Amino acid sequence: MDIAKKFNSYGYSTVLYDNYGCGYSDGDYLEFRLSIAARDLSIITRWSLDNVSCNNSVVFFGQSLGTAIISIALKHIRGGVYSFIFMNFSGNIKKRYPILFGPDVLKKEKFCVKHKGYYVSSEFYEEASKFDTAEALSIAESPILFITCAGDDMADQELVLSAINRLHVKSKHLIIKQATHSFNCQKELEEYAVNQSIEWLGSINNVT
Repeated sequence: MDIAKKFNSYGYSTVLYDNYGCGYSDGDYLEFRLSIAARDLSIITRWSLDNVSCNNSVVFFGQSLGTAIISIALKHIRGGVYSFIFMNFSGNIKKRYPILFGPDVLKKEKFCVKHKGYYVSSEFYEEASKFDTAEALSIAESPILFITCAGDDMADQELVLSAINRLHVKSKHLIIKQATHSFNCQKELEEYAVNQSIEWLGSINNVT
């Protein structure tokens, strides 16, 4: 919410939403799938362009799993994209989650991610393994800012480089060495990342 308010203070209309099974949205997160989230995002994008005060374009701002959803949804979204801002670009979920959460995450029909407080299903991983987010992002036609928090072992810098190598648009990779994945107790670093994002948008406005 603070990030949205910051962008709003610079004149950007902001649209926030809860994924399926999250927050105030319907459903159980145990039923969450990337394909459902990508479909929902494409619908929300169209709604935003039609109903929100803007210049007929959107900036996608995603963090972690949100970046994967945006990448997968991109094939359903045609036109109207001004830029992308990705904090901790995510992918290789079936490979990375066992490393982050332990091997049992793939062995059980449902697994409790304790520090998040929700269950994820084995079907989620099976579907997630079918997506290559770096390849999905390769069709992007708008500039992309990647922000990587390198203060813990959750970031996947190799995935970012893989995505950048496939792009045909302007991109920038900002690495914040001390920042953790979710900026836990790092308000100043989070503000720095947001300020850099706003500066990025201003810089591409001069060339696009």
